[in-house]
Amino acid sequence: MELKEPHCHNDAVDRKEKAEATLVRLQSLKRRVSELRLQLEALRELQSEKQEKALLCNHCGKAIKKGKEITIKGSLGEIKSFYHKGCFKAVLSS
Repeated sequence: MELKEPHCHNDAVDRKEKAEATLVRLQSLKRRVSELRLQLEALRELQSEKQEKALLCNHCGKAIKKGKEITIKGSLGEIKSFYHKGCFKAVLSS
């Protein structure tokens, strides 16, 4: 019986060490996921900024800030062009 006790003790220690190593790995992976989420959010913001810059006025050709554009759509709802509010008024009055 005395021989089995150290063996059982070693198994318990091994399992505890494996569990601790697994927890360390889990924490490391959680940190990595957090870092990747932050990078993803930064990339989404950059993409959003690029899309904002992509809106060009059909009349003057200058960039239009998001939310400040007039969007012209076709009969099927497809986007045809964008205008500044002032440029659109100028097009309508001409």
